[in-house]
Amino acid sequence: MNGKEFFLKKYSQKDPWNYGGCPYEKIRHSALGELAMELKPGKVLDLGCGEGHFLYYLLSQYPELKVTGVEFISEAARRCRKRLREFKARIVTSHIVDFLMSKEGEEYHVVVCGDVLNFLSFEEVHEQVVPLLRKDLKDEGGIIISYSNVNNQEWIVDLFNQSFFLNRQVYIEPLAPPPPFPWVVSQFVKGK
Repeated sequence: MNGKEFFLKKYSQKDPWNYGGCPYEKIRHSALGELAMELKPGKVLDLGCGEGHFLYYLLSQYPELKVTGVEFISEAARRCRKRLREFKARIVTSHIVDFLMSKEGEEYHVVVCGDVLNFLSFEEVHEQVVPLLRKDLKDEGGIIISYSNVNNQEWIVDLFNQSFFLNRQVYIEPLAPPPPFPWVVSQFVKGK
C-alpha cells in the first residue's frame, strides 16, 4: 500500500487518529501553537493540515491570523474547510511538494509541519521541501515541526538544522496509548 492509499483508507472515517479526543493531541496542539505564536506570525502555512484540528485550535485563539492549510486527501481537506468555515482560512488540496513548487513568491511568517514530513522521502524533504521553505519563509520567520521520537525520525531535525537554526524543542512524554512513544515539537528559525 503506497502513501496515498494509506491516507485514503485512513480518511474514509472521520477523525481517524482521534485528534478531537486524544489528550496527547491537545498537548501537541498546545506546543505547536505556543512555538508558532512566539514568532508573532501574521501568515501561517500548515502543511499536511488533515481535517484542520490544529488550525481550529490556533484560529480559535487567534482569529486574526491569515492561514493556509495544505492537504492532499480531498476528503480530509473538505472536512477541514467545514471545520474552519467560521474563520478566514484558505485550504488547498495538493501534495506538499506540488504546492510549494507552485507558489509564486508568497512568503509566510510560520510554517507548521505537524507529523507529516516523516511520510515523505528523505530526498523529497532534503532536495525540495527544505530549499523551498527556506525561500518562502520571511527572514524573521520559523518552522514548527512535530514528529514521533521513534524509528530514527531524527533525520528530519538533522536536515532542517543544515538550513535553519534549531531554536527550541518540546518533548511530549506518553500519557497513555495512543501514542505509546514520546513526541518532539521543534521550532526552527531562519535567521539572516
